[in-house]
Amino acid sequence: MRATSLLADIGGTNARFVRVRATGEQVLPLTLPVADFARFEDAILAYLNQTGGADVRHAAIAIANPVDGDFVQMTNHHWSFSIEQLRLVLGFDTLLVVNDFTALAMAIPRLEPTQLVQVGSGRAKSRAMIGLVGPGTGLGVSGLLPMDQRWVALGSEGGHVSFAPTNAVERDVYAVAEAKFGHVSAERLLSGAGIALIYRLLAGVESDITPAEITEAAATGGDEFALKTVDVFLGMLGGFAGNVALTYGALGGVYVGGGIVPRLAWRIANSPFRARFEAKGRFEAYLRDIPTFLITAENPAFYGVRAILDEALSMRPSNDLLAQIRERMPDLPSAAKQVATYLLAEPNAFVQNATGVLAKRAGVSDPTIMRFCRAFGYDGIPEFKRALAAALTGTIPVRHSTVKRSDSAQQLAIKVLDNTASAVLQMRQQLQGDALNKATILIRQAKRLRLFGIGHSGVTCRDAETRFVRLGYDAQAVTDTALMAPYTGLIQPQDGIILISNSGKISELVMLASAARARGAYVLGITHQRSPLAEVCDVVLAVEHNENDGEYVSMISRILQLLMVDIITVGRENASNADAIPTEIFSAAEPAPLPVPQSPQTKVRISHLR
Repeated sequence: MRATSLLADIGGTNARFVRVRATGEQVLPLTLPVADFARFEDAILAYLNQTGGADVRHAAIAIANPVDGDFVQMTNHHWSFSIEQLRLVLGFDTLLVVNDFTALAMAIPRLEPTQLVQVGSGRAKSRAMIGLVGPGTGLGVSGLLPMDQRWVALGSEGGHVSFAPTNAVERDVYAVAEAKFGHVSAERLLSGAGIALIYRLLAGVESDITPAEITEAAATGGDEFALKTVDVFLGMLGGFAGNVALTYGALGGVYVGGGIVPRLAWRIANSPFRARFEAKGRFEAYLRDIPTFLITAENPAFYGVRAILDEALSMRPSNDLLAQIRERMPDLPSAAKQVATYLLAEPNAFVQNATGVLAKRAGVSDPTIMRFCRAFGYDGIPEFKRALAAALTGTIPVRHSTVKRSDSAQQLAIKVLDNTASAVLQMRQQLQGDALNKATILIRQAKRLRLFGIGHSGVTCRDAETRFVRLGYDAQAVTDTALMAPYTGLIQPQDGIILISNSGKISELVMLASAARARGAYVLGITHQRSPLAEVCDVVLAVEHNENDGEYVSMISRILQLLMVDIITVGRENASNADAIPTEIFSAAEPAPLPVPQSPQTKVRISHLR
């Protein structure tokens, strides 16, 4: 059987686990009480031991706790752990830990219609913003933003906004809560504790009744105050959900999850929920068109962490050799499987020892070692060993630690260095030898070098220009977008065009790359390998790091770009004089007369540039 992935949903009371086969089927679900285990890893190992989890290589965990960086300390339980240390202890290739409400948000696009109940009218617009609220121990708030072909969950502390009462009952509840707590947040009332508070006020008694007992009494009809409590609670929730819809512009709908409301599916349609959702004065018609859905799926967080894990694995570097070997091992011939078994048990020894020693230890012949290496796309054993060595040294996790205003100077320094080191190691894992070889040949054979980039990438272009000029190249950097379109007419056959862009989405660069190839130039992109720019380049050197330019300077992206320039300037010295640009590598066409495209912002006469 092929390897399975592990999914987990960890709360303060229960730890829920399930495995997902390569076919997508969920198998072997198990719930374990968290109180039975001293450490988080003990609970995971107990599940794996009970279900035979030796084939698990990847895991994703939703946890009812903020997740910011590597260290996680649960707020409603004593467990604490380092994500990376836990991955190493468990021997996983991948371990992702996310907030449980982030997982719930990411589950929404994967839910089937049978796992939802629509409350009221409205119709969701396709690929529009989605809102999410979820009362439970607290009040979770999130949203889903459509980005290209994926969804992005928005972090939020919306449950802690100030509660606004809108009728006499709510004002009475608010007054009691304010007298006791001071500030009254929405979470204070739209939570399990809030249900109990509302009940005590309506019943006029101090009672130890639990939220679960209140909802059960409301369902059975044995307590009129319990039913009224549920209606008041759902009315408050409807008003709050309407606020979320307006705040996010959630034309894709507002979804309700969490631990409380799914148990009230029998009542929500006949409660004030939907009327209060729409009761926003001048925007009543706007909200009437927005649908609201109750999530009724069992363990919906599993769908979300699976979506997050699937996306992470789809972006896994293609040269992750150890992961490839584990994935393909069940389908290998018996002799190759012996080699794989030995390699996975002693990968460092495989790199260091001669072929004869490897064959003897794996119990196979020398030619079997060669066939094994070729089966994974390598021409020989030395090339395979180099790739394996690279995979072994790239074990530091790639992650971003968020800088906070409360961080000390030392904490800031550590986060900046850790973020940069992780990004550099990720780039090393993604290096493609064939692309690097083509890039160095391109530079060596080019008649002239022309470099293009804007913003922070433009700074890299200027630095690269200086390096190439010092090496004796005819090199020039262009960093003004207004000049890029007219500059196309100056490109000559066999020019080397180097385009630098972190996102690879700059329209001027994409247009320039296409035009340059049509004019017989060779085009090298230092950019994101899954971008519009990469699609029109002859050679792509992948530099992939997601940074929020609106919050801080793109320091790491610039460092990675500069490192790639260093690599190709050094590499060009090692390119053999006999190296030439094979026609099958570069697809530049014969030069053809083209009309010079004009920038939409300005028109520059070519004669002024010559």
